[in-house]
Amino acid sequence: MIKKLLSSVFLTYIAYSSVLFAQCDGQRFTDIVFPEVQVTQDVNYGSSTTMSGDTKILHFDFYEPKNDVAAQRPLIILAHGGSFIGGNENSGDIVTLAQELAKRGYVVASINYRLIDQIVLPNQTIMMDAVVKAVQDMKAAIRFFRQDAATTNTYRINPDMIIAGGASAGAVTAIHTAYLDTEEGVPSNVITIINDNGGIEGNSGNAGYSSSVNAVINLCGAIGDTNWIQAGEEPIVSAHGTNDGTLPYGAGNAVVMGFTIMPVFGSQSIDARCQELGIPTELLTFQGGDHMVHATTANYPTTIATIVDFIAPIVCSEATAVHHTTPTIYSITPNPAQDMVRFDLSNTTQFSITIADQTGKIWQTNYNENVLSLGSLPRGIYFAQIKTDVGTSIQKIVLQ
Repeated sequence: MIKKLLSSVFLTYIAYSSVLFAQCDGQRFTDIVFPEVQVTQDVNYGSSTTMSGDTKILHFDFYEPKNDVAAQRPLIILAHGGSFIGGNENSGDIVTLAQELAKRGYVVASINYRLIDQIVLPNQTIMMDAVVKAVQDMKAAIRFFRQDAATTNTYRINPDMIIAGGASAGAVTAIHTAYLDTEEGVPSNVITIINDNGGIEGNSGNAGYSSSVNAVINLCGAIGDTNWIQAGEEPIVSAHGTNDGTLPYGAGNAVVMGFTIMPVFGSQSIDARCQELGIPTELLTFQGGDHMVHATTANYPTTIATIVDFIAPIVCSEATAVHHTTPTIYSITPNPAQDMVRFDLSNTTQFSITIADQTGKIWQTNYNENVLSLGSLPRGIYFAQIKTDVGTSIQKIVLQ
């Protein structure tokens, strides 16, 4: 009888996990599977001091598929462009990308970050300082979501699958977030700037959590030195025009407001370095294209297809591992039930219970409450997703 019960629950878990967990069936993460996206705006993820000494409140807009009930969703954090002088999280190209990714089952945070807020002529020191500050802010955003996953789980992200990305200055930010993670091989003047801003991790908030990422989306970005990319580091997908006059396609100079700032290495150089080291990489080249050519109406479909085709296998490698984890069996009484149900979670102090129907619609989510009232729900079959510090389980409940 026990063996039959375990088999039944495990099959229920596997069947319903295609709704509550990331699907990797060749549709979700590559194709549009959600027609609508919902957006939560202006969520505060930290704060820090700007170049002029003011306090900058950092926030993001959160994009997610409407009516999605997946318990752990891959997160993509995107940063806007603007030469570290202008722009914000509502940048049109980033909004379009966030919408398209959310329709495919990802959740996306479009962040703002500290910009140059002094009236100065751009030079190498100022721009490097701006890059360091932006990187520290993105790291704080990454830590924010891992902290949330470990506590209230408001955003239902998979803390083991976070991707950093952006366009132009935002891509520069994402690239350095991934690859400028130690001081090894970094020039002393850059180390000084990093230390003056509080170190590699910075002080923008949410200390105590990892700021590592699993992959990078680079849209016409660049890196200060390709030697900062080391073997075994994060995969990267890039898109770049060969005639980019702001950030070079290969090795060249970064140009801001007509000023030549410093030598940098664009997407072609990054792609070559990754190939040399055996790091998974993909480069979408737009022949003759200038800066931000990927974001034109004609080119965006190809750009998005290239991105999702590259990152979906990365996401699915993690999701598959989660998908096939044998669930813990918890006692639910009474079951069938008419109103109140009790979950035996006496040995667990931190947990959440989400109740969804057979269509995947979520009816309620409760935190650290093991006795639930379900009397207001229509009669039928429901599934309880029980997340604890030791894992996640899916179990069936019958309401009579």
